[in-house]
Amino acid sequence: SEHVSRRHCQLKVTFGPEEIEVEISDLGSHNGTYVNREKLVKPKKLREDDEISIVGYQFKFGWATEEAPDESDHPSGCSHCG
Repeated sequence: SEHVSRRHCQLKVTFGPEEIEVEISDLGSHNGTYVNREKLVKPKKLREDDEISIVGYQFKFGWATEEAPDESDHPSGCSHCG
């Protein structure tokens, strides 16, 4: 979009001993970055299901989980199942 800055916002991932933290900051964009409808004025730690808005584009923050494929769904010799 022509309204999104080239360097609009930044996500910083920190790997701690117990958990992974993700922090979002606005990089001085003209139209701002919003988390849960509040304009970012300083970096904010993201939590599961936080809603990020950038000039009309909405994103929901969450952790992806990778599940092992169910072998019954794949034919024998499938490259995913070995």
